[in-house]
Amino acid sequence: MKRNNHYSPLFTAILFILLCINTIQRTRYKEFFSVSDYSIVLTGLLMFAALIGGWALKNKYDIPLKEICFSLILMLLTFSIGFYNSEYMDGFVFLQLVLLIIFILGSVCKKWSENDATAAGFVIGIVVLLLCVHWIWTGFQMHGFKSIFRNENYLGVLLFSVLYFQILSIKYSKNLVIRILFAAAAVMNIVLLFATGTRAAMAGLFIAVISWAIVKQFQRIFPYLFYIIMIGNFVFVAIYIGLKNSLVGDWLNSASMLLFDKNLFSGRGEIWDIVIHTILQKPWLGYGTGVSASDVSASQLTAHNMYLQITLELGLVGLIVLFILLLSIWRGLMRKMDSFAAKWSACFMLGILVYESFELTLFENNFSVAFFQWLVMAFGIGFRKENDRSVNWKMKF
Repeated sequence: MKRNNHYSPLFTAILFILLCINTIQRTRYKEFFSVSDYSIVLTGLLMFAALIGGWALKNKYDIPLKEICFSLILMLLTFSIGFYNSEYMDGFVFLQLVLLIIFILGSVCKKWSENDATAAGFVIGIVVLLLCVHWIWTGFQMHGFKSIFRNENYLGVLLFSVLYFQILSIKYSKNLVIRILFAAAAVMNIVLLFATGTRAAMAGLFIAVISWAIVKQFQRIFPYLFYIIMIGNFVFVAIYIGLKNSLVGDWLNSASMLLFDKNLFSGRGEIWDIVIHTILQKPWLGYGTGVSASDVSASQLTAHNMYLQITLELGLVGLIVLFILLLSIWRGLMRKMDSFAAKWSACFMLGILVYESFELTLFENNFSVAFFQWLVMAFGIGFRKENDRSVNWKMKF
């Protein structure tokens, strides 16, 4: 077991290098897209190998994982049925989707350690440093910075997602100098995030920080935030559609222009309205895995909302299965709330759930960020400090 732990940071470093290579899929350099496609496959296979290795070693876990495993199998089955009935996804993309589900399972089952957090911090720190050098080289752009990527929204969500691992690397690094370097890299990350001007990613970060304040001061109510956020996501869509061309909507739009130099009503309301009406035509099983809003509706864009997208693909059945999966992960995190890593996983998970009200980054629509985001949510479940054998915090609901 000690030998396995000795090699774990090397595994983590390789994993995060692959995760960073995956992001090539969203750069401006189309000639390298195939590299990213196969890197995504390797990422899934690497985690699959770790999963098999853990089972072979008969690893014991701090908390029961049957609920998460069952929900992942249910999610995979739902996607498979949707793929069988779909005309919108090829076999290779479905293979990547299957490997993503396996990756989530492996991320939950793997025993992550302080050294793994440090290894992740080194890889991400180097990437953030390179992005910062590019930002300086291009003239300290304070709005719309996208570096080598096709748009600033992608860079924004990428920075938001990897910030979680930077926070852990600061916490668990045993060397003061390295800890300071990790902290500097995290500050650079936040500066670059604001330089992108990505409102959805900044909203996700805001929710994560507010959630951290709540878990520190009001731990009893923290478990209920998942339900509040999920209900709020659906209520927000209805309110957003109805606010346009109203007095309140005009005031909020003016505030958005003042703060972000962007319209609040960027067209999502019209898209969501079209997508909802399209969903109502096939509400139960949807139109099939991989379908885009532009394939079956008058919209020429994507759904720009993960919950609507899943319902479009897999119907209300798929949406319920997604909720079961997210709830099972949340419940797993609530059982590990004596852990710093799990607390931040839960906080970032809430931020990601809010972010998904505006974008599509949890499944095949954006694999390169999906792997990062699911790892953020799963890391706290598998994390275990050295010599930590007790789990004292219990769910209160």
